[in-house]
Parts: sequence; structure tokens; C-alpha cells
Amino acid sequence: HAFVHHIIRTRSIDTALVSHSALAYSALQSIKTQFPEVQVVNIAHNDFRGGWLKYANELKQYMDMHVGVNTGIANILVEEFRIPRESVTVIKNGVDTRATFNPDRYESTTVLRDLKVPCDKKIVMWIGRLSEEKLPLDFVRLASIFRDDERYFFALFGAGDLRQEVLEKSHTLPNFRLFDCTDRVPELLKSTHVLVLTSKIEGMPIVILEAQAM
Repeated sequence: HAFVHHIIRTRSIDTALVSHSALAYSALQSIKTQFPEVQVVNIAHNDFRGGWLKYANELKQYMDMHVGVNTGIANILVEEFRIPRESVTVIKNGVDTRATFNPDRYESTTVLRDLKVPCDKKIVMWIGRLSEEKLPLDFVRLASIFRDDERYFFALFGAGDLRQEVLEKSHTLPNFRLFDCTDRVPELLKSTHVLVLTSKIEGMPIVILEAQAM
């Protein structure tokens, strides 16, 4: 943890924001020991007790403030983990609807043409991290069910550990294509007809908020 300590010392850090980071959680005890004046704020994004949320309980003595992205998570912190109510707050996820996620800024078919996605079909889209908890293979199975229905095209955008498996399971599907991560998410959401979320666990999924904005 020497690097973390170096950053705190040389940058005069007074507040550390922690969010689902194994490195940060492993360093908390040493941080609070060597830099007791540093205020640690932990953000909890979902209510899965066996995931990152458990650290809010196991390491609560090294945390000064807890943020839940919804009231359900905040209630878990207070009622189950016995964290004082005054140390817990709710800050809901949000998106910029005036600039980035403003549908008036985008033409709905431009990004589809650029990516060679058929504009004459209903677009069913999945955007996210290709990891076990996100269940991208469920989206591939959905596309397989509709493989002979020419009305729909399934587009998956993302990267992660399951990318190769997604490729292997989908390479014979005529109605499916896997894309890399992209910075054109607002345009994609403007152009899609259906957004699919297959995650095992979520707190307040930002992609849903983004889709609603578009």
C-alpha cells in the first residue's frame, strides 16, 4: 500500500472516496492508522450482501461516511450493519439530460449506419460489462430464440472476462453482433427500440437512467 500512502502524503489528500475497489478496501486499515485525519467515504452500489457491500460492514470502523445509491441500500447499512444513521446518506445516480443525454442533440440512425447495423429492423440492445454478474450470455440466448425472426437485430456493446464466451456462443447467429465499448452510448440509446438488462444484481443501473433520458 506504499503507493496509496505516497499519494495521500504528497497530494495532501483529506478525503478518500472508495467505491468497489479491492485495493482501496485492503488499504483502509493502514490509511486510517497512518493518516487518521483522512475522511473515508464509501459508496455502495447494490444490495448483494456477498459482494462489495460486505466491506461496508467488515471495515466500517475505518469508514467515516457511507453513501447508498438508493434508500434500500441505506436501510441495510443502518438496520443490518448497525451503522449510525447520521453516517449514512442517499445520493441517487443521475445523468446529464441537458448535454450528453439530451435526445435533441442526436439523429437516431447515424450511429447505426456508421456501425453497419441494419436500420430497417427493430434494434434490441445490451450495454455493459461482460462479467458473470451481468449475465450477457442470457442476452445471447434471447437472440438465439429470435434467430429466424427477421424483424429484430440484437446488438451487444461491452468488454470483459466473458467476451470470448459470448463470441463462441453467438458466432452462428445471423441476427446478432458483438461490439467493443463505445463512447457513442447516447446515440445508441436514441436509436434502440428495446434495451435489455440481464444483471443478477443492480442498485440503480445508470444505463437505465440514460435510456430513459433518451
